[in-house]
Amino acid sequence: MRQVSKEELQNIPYVDNIPSDGRVVHLAPYFDEDKKGFIMHVPTGDNKLTWIWAEPGKSYYYGKSKFDERNDIYLNFINVLMQNYSYDTIIRTIEDIIEDIFNCSAFFEKYFILHAHYLETKDLFVSSLIATEIECFFGNIRSLYDLLQIIIKSLWEIETKNQLKPSFASMAKKSKEDLKTKYNLTDSLIDYYNDTAKLFLIFREIRDKIYHNGLSVKYIFCDDDGFAVDKNDPTFSKLSHVWPKEKVKNNGLVSLLALFSYITKEIIDNLDDLSSVLVESITLKPPISTTHKIFIRGPYFNHLNRLDEYLDEQWYIPNKN
Repeated sequence: MRQVSKEELQNIPYVDNIPSDGRVVHLAPYFDEDKKGFIMHVPTGDNKLTWIWAEPGKSYYYGKSKFDERNDIYLNFINVLMQNYSYDTIIRTIEDIIEDIFNCSAFFEKYFILHAHYLETKDLFVSSLIATEIECFFGNIRSLYDLLQIIIKSLWEIETKNQLKPSFASMAKKSKEDLKTKYNLTDSLIDYYNDTAKLFLIFREIRDKIYHNGLSVKYIFCDDDGFAVDKNDPTFSKLSHVWPKEKVKNNGLVSLLALFSYITKEIIDNLDDLSSVLVESITLKPPISTTHKIFIRGPYFNHLNRLDEYLDEQWYIPNKN
């Protein structure tokens, strides 16, 4: 990571605090009011900075407000971690988490592309393509939760010098008593693991069956209203509460779009829940910026902004609903 002088950093509009506690100032695009566009400061190699035009496409940026309501999202988790806990390890892990969030959004884009293909061709074998996407989706979830554990583990070690287990699963399976007596965690962190464990372990069970036991989602049905599974499919039996009775079709089919909207929404909620827990459990450092927040953008983040709509409608088709 290239170094620049503090004097140079002080000239960046979004930098209000330059830390001297081991944290870093990570440079990112921001909207420059004078230049009327996104720019980014970059090191020149001689402790100096220059700027380039840098419209974010699949990235994060500093902003006083969300710039694009369709493709930008604000997560308190991302903002707090990158501003108040901006250690190099944390920044690199957050970048990986943002990539996993992008992968979640890409699932929905591919879902609608494949369904449009089915409507046009009536090719029933497109169901096998959705099955493959489902397998990748659950692998991505496992990655995301283990990245969360890297965040917790790294900050807890900085705060207390104590080590935690490297995988989220190994912590989520422990009792409240174990988490307290063995690791001396704060009540907030203990409650977070305990509250998150139930749903996480369901996701993990589905993922492990797919990756280790050869389970596949054998019966995916192609319907004009969307891809579906039987409401009694054992793969998703522990998530059957997602489908209210009035959304179950007469033939017993239920919406895959609703299922994955629910899962993605829960994961995003888990992220923001963790930010509050970390603020209560780890010494809060001054933010890099007091005037700007960090937003993330992706070409398919419009789907993340519509999760409530997908979950409510369940049988949703673009340009029809």
